[in-house]
Amino acid sequence: MTGNNGAHPRSVPWEPLQLEFLKDPAEARAYLQAALDDGEPFYILKALNKIAKAQGGFSQLARKTGLSRENLYTALSPDGNPRFDSITKILHSLGMRMSVELIQPKRKISRKTRLKRTSKSAKTSRIATRSINATKSINATKSIKAARSVKA
Repeated sequence: MTGNNGAHPRSVPWEPLQLEFLKDPAEARAYLQAALDDGEPFYILKALNKIAKAQGGFSQLARKTGLSRENLYTALSPDGNPRFDSITKILHSLGMRMSVELIQPKRKISRKTRLKRTSKSAKTSRIATRSINATKSINATKSIKAARSVKA
């Protein structure tokens, strides 16, 4: 299908396709997990809003949760500030639940520790260089002695 005098294909609106994908519980879970991983409340609420629309709409969600449709619209709006119990009811009615996992903290290395590590690695490399040079020197001495004994 082309538009614009056949020059370019017409674009397809994304939202209907997205809602079709979000009907699948696994896709919905992955979408919400990505929003949770981002950590921004705006994206979490937006994801819950889209999943609710895809999986039956706000009327069905209101029946399942016992919350009013208007409260759901407000809670899951970009400016929404839903209560914790509302979120758990919404998740449960969508066939999901919350879970907690530990975050691996990024260790900050102090400048002093970084300098110690750098000096240790520099010291190690100096020792290794000296060892290599000493080995080369010993081998050179052995080859010179061997050459002298062959001449004699």
